Amino acid sequence: MTDVLIHAEPLQAFAASAFAKAGMPEKDAALEAEVLVWANLRGIDSHGVIRIDGYLDRIDQGLMNPRPDIQIIKETAAIIFADADRAFGPIVTTLVMEKAIAKAREVGVSWGLIRNLTHQGAMAYYTQLAAAQGLAGIIAVTNPPNMAPPGARAAGTHNSPIAIAVPGKNRPPISLDM
Repeated sequence: MTDVLIHAEPLQAFAASAFAKAGMPEKDAALEAEVLVWANLRGIDSHGVIRIDGYLDRIDQGLMNPRPDIQIIKETAAIIFADADRAFGPIVTTLVMEKAIAKAREVGVSWGLIRNLTHQGAMAYYTQLAAAQGLAGIIAVTNPPNMAPPGARAAGTHNSPIAIAVPGKNRPPISLDM
């Protein structure tokens, strides 16, 4: 099989169009597409546009909500807690990260929590938002078990993704996403 190279801009436009046709507001569809193509451009193809078909199926099954009613449950000077209403991960995670960045600038540190969330994609996208603002960013996910340990027949563990980014003085941020 031969690899096919596609320029990022038309791929992002295609992805955004697919999500908009599935009922997402255009702004949200564009953000979701940006995060997917961002992953592809960094070689994280498992979290790139390959996900479009599965996400559209999840909309049809009612597992992902293209028009969520995101609610801020609690907010303090340093904390934000949101209910995502099954939003696409990038939509609510970017919102919460941007609010957390603003809070960290104000009080020195912040913490964001999100419940009722769907797949977030490549986690480093969000931590690099903080690093681009001169802040360290850490993001982690916890879910019910979704993987069977070696030798098991049923899910008993979760992959527990985590990403960290710290700004570099005169260099790009140092970023870990695993």
